[in-house]
Amino acid sequence: GNEGLDEVLSNSDFLISLLPLTSETENLLDLKCMKKMKKGAYLINVGRGKVLVEEALIQMLDESHLSGACLDVFRQEPLAQNHIFRKHPKILVTPHNSSSTPAKSVAPQILENYKNLKQDRPLKNLVDLRRGY
Repeated sequence: GNEGLDEVLSNSDFLISLLPLTSETENLLDLKCMKKMKKGAYLINVGRGKVLVEEALIQMLDESHLSGACLDVFRQEPLAQNHIFRKHPKILVTPHNSSSTPAKSVAPQILENYKNLKQDRPLKNLVDLRRGY
C-alpha cells in the first residue's frame, strides 16, 4: 500500500523506483506525487516505465522542483531517438540495462528449480500473475 509514502517523498534526497507494474503502481509517480517530493530531490527509475508519468517529470524538472532524473525504463521501449528525455539537460538515460544477472549466480537457481520440478517439490521465485510480479 501507500502507507508512509508521503513521508518518504518529503524527506528523501533520492527516490529510487524499483516498483513492478501493477494496477496500483501504474502512473503512481504523477504530478501530485512528485510535488510531495523534497525540493531538489533526484528521481531514479529502474523498475517499470509506466509507473512514471513522463509529462509530470518534465514539468517538475523544468520548474526546478526536482534536480534531475536517471531513467533506465520507459513507457514505450525502445525510447524514440527524438524523445525529449534524450535532450533534456537534467535527465540521464540508460539503455534498459541497469542490471544483469551473471550466469554463475543464476545457474544454481535454475538447476535447483529443475530438481524441485522433477521431484514434485515447490518451485522457488515464482511470479504471481494475479499480483503482477
